[in-house]
Amino acid sequence: SSDLEHICAPRSELLIVSLESPIDLASADWNTVKYFDAGIIMSWRLYIGRNVLAMVFYVCLPQIQGQLAPIPVRVEELLKQMTLEEKVAQLLQPWETRTADQVFEQFNSTGLGAWYLSMTDLTNEEPRNGTIAEKMVHARNRMQKAFIENTRLKIPVTFIEETLHSGAPGGTIFPMPINFGSTWNATASYLAAKIIAREARALGSDRGFSPVINIFSDPRYGRLQEGYSEDPTLTKVMGAAHLLGLQGDAVGGPDSYLHNFTHAVVGTVKHYAAYGMSAGGIDGSPADLSQQKLREVYLEPWRYLADGRGLRSVMASQNMVNGRPMHANKRLLTSVLREEWGVLNALVESDGGDCIGALFYGFHATDSIEGAAVLAVEAGMDMDLGGTTFPKLVNAVNSNKTSMEFIDRATRNILTSKFAAGLFDSPYTDPARVLTLDAPDGRALALDIAEQGCVLVQNVNETLPMDFSAKRQIALIGPLVNDGDSQCGGYTNSGARVVTVQDALTTLLREQNADMHSRTTIKVAPGCSADNTDRNDEIPAAAALAAESDVALLVLGDTLTSCGEMYDRSSLDLPGGQIALLEAVTAATKPKGIPVVVVLINGRSATFGRGNTVLQDVDALLVAWRPGEEGGTAVVNLLRGATIPSGKLTQAWPRGVGGVGGPGQPYLYPYQGNHMGESYTAGDGPSTPLFAFGIGYTYTQFILEDLSISPQKSSYKPHDAIQLLLSASNEGTRSGPTVVQIYFRDPVAVPVRISSIQLLAFTKVFVPAGSRAKVAIDVNISSLGYWNDGMNDDGNNEGFVVDPGTFELYAGTNGFTSWSSPGGLKTTLSVAP
Repeated sequence: SSDLEHICAPRSELLIVSLESPIDLASADWNTVKYFDAGIIMSWRLYIGRNVLAMVFYVCLPQIQGQLAPIPVRVEELLKQMTLEEKVAQLLQPWETRTADQVFEQFNSTGLGAWYLSMTDLTNEEPRNGTIAEKMVHARNRMQKAFIENTRLKIPVTFIEETLHSGAPGGTIFPMPINFGSTWNATASYLAAKIIAREARALGSDRGFSPVINIFSDPRYGRLQEGYSEDPTLTKVMGAAHLLGLQGDAVGGPDSYLHNFTHAVVGTVKHYAAYGMSAGGIDGSPADLSQQKLREVYLEPWRYLADGRGLRSVMASQNMVNGRPMHANKRLLTSVLREEWGVLNALVESDGGDCIGALFYGFHATDSIEGAAVLAVEAGMDMDLGGTTFPKLVNAVNSNKTSMEFIDRATRNILTSKFAAGLFDSPYTDPARVLTLDAPDGRALALDIAEQGCVLVQNVNETLPMDFSAKRQIALIGPLVNDGDSQCGGYTNSGARVVTVQDALTTLLREQNADMHSRTTIKVAPGCSADNTDRNDEIPAAAALAAESDVALLVLGDTLTSCGEMYDRSSLDLPGGQIALLEAVTAATKPKGIPVVVVLINGRSATFGRGNTVLQDVDALLVAWRPGEEGGTAVVNLLRGATIPSGKLTQAWPRGVGGVGGPGQPYLYPYQGNHMGESYTAGDGPSTPLFAFGIGYTYTQFILEDLSISPQKSSYKPHDAIQLLLSASNEGTRSGPTVVQIYFRDPVAVPVRISSIQLLAFTKVFVPAGSRAKVAIDVNISSLGYWNDGMNDDGNNEGFVVDPGTFELYAGTNGFTSWSSPGGLKTTLSVAP
């Protein structure tokens, strides 16, 4: 009730216990569960994976933060005491390796806004024999103590860490977001973010850089692995779940307290805006977009998070959008983000690499560094990541080149974030907390997510699952069979134990040989370099090994230097000598009927040479993406059938780099009359995708039935809410989850919709073998709308509208068959004028 909300704050605690069976609750060791507080359980939900059970309890607890004064009151009281120099110092986050003492020495007279923890020089830090995390916490607390005890206003420093898929050195390394997206499981994203936040806060961080909600629509772009999907609906739901978990279930605005000062951090959402749409797939290239595509695709995840889902802080992107550098884009930073969407006190931080200074020497948008600082702060930028340009604002204010109004706004937003994160009330970190990083609950969840995010895109004649114990010899081939770094991917806090494919397979066969007295052996051959085409001299030996084995298992893909930030490519073919290796292995094994199984450890979609003809001789292809610290175990479990694949592609894979941009990729593509599905000339093949959006095979058979709408009405209003009801049956012999995907079409529309078919909603449901599950999916009719630019003479002003008429809804588990005939269950609904 509204009365209850005045005295209670919604909170949740994450309880994870290992189970021998997903449904055997009696085997859970409930004594391992730690109860942090006592309260009234309001509601709960269950997350069941193969390796973990998570019970998320929503609890009404006494609102501890309610004893504190409102954040705006505290901010204004502090702001009026600050000098210009102290205010500008709050806008700075230096970006160079320094010791804690050096940082304080530089800013001891003014204080400092933020420090990036991983930039701390730990060479002589205590404890001398400690881990990186132990040294970092010690340095962090020393630095914080110096600023609190020795500066005039005692303002604490914000400490920032990467929280994309791990939260601390030595902490749990979850799969990268591209793998999370392929789970189609928002609860998994939420639960992982809770653990990431717990470990980041243990390190001393109060703000984390994540999630990334960019729509990466060009697979040449090396940062595609940091995003969830090329689809805005999937991206916004997964991103919102991550942000909710990261911020400890706090969904209030920037000027509200986090509910937990020890297990939650403020999330800085990246990178605003349209950063994933870059010319040529090159990092930071311009994005030139119609307002319709900008709003419906690239801004939609941001609008969604701003709509009561806890958006507090964003990082501006380093690109231009429609001719305006984002760090000077007042329309998007202020008019849209703060005014239109209502996130008035959102903290906007610059991207790294001196993006504010680049307004002068890079974009030539002004004639001086000081001019760049003025442009940025007046456009809506609050914090300078780099800290080299905003110091010029002191002179700019004193010489009347900008107003104190903008400095106050930026300082206010930064102080607001510090109060919200509890820095003024709980400024120090308990060093003992980093001794429990990468705990069993995190590793179990990391394994479960890696398993759910792997996608089986090819399985000829049910090659998989495979009984390895029945094989005499397994040829484990490829440059990534034992590459833990590539398996974890970019923006990883290193230090945790990583299980590679070679590790996992070796352990499995050692155990099987001991238990079953079998004599399966593994022989390993890297075969080639994954980066260098000149290092292919080991390919003949790898092919010979495959020819004398019972199965050839190849682990191929991307290293950290072929896919990642600033590692964009002009080709999508597997890099280095990997295609030549695959061709040699298939040529050696095909005459003998030896199965070839390929596992991709990759950060982007891949192609396999002209025409992708080598895939005709590959029996199974499992896309593992960047599966994290337990990725090797996940891959081996899927290959042998210990669990069933349930991942689905979140990007359409083009047949070649020429297919980027459609109609094969991304899948969002409008009606094009007679040109739909047209082939390329000169034998290059069709323009349809190599592997379609939403597909992913498994080891059982799911059937969807009985699609209906509740409530049933002859027509609906644009702001109505409905439920889509259906049943999902598992007609196979293996229990497991499946993804229910709902797509929609607007059969008649002017302007033409951005895509002839588009994802509307989804859910993941676990169905035991031989059973049926009821599925209910909430949908708002407004989700069927489009951005009207106000230039169509239809009486509508600029904004989102839902045109009256009939809409087609389709339900399936494996993408859609074609633009013109999507397949699956179908129903229709009508929207009234």
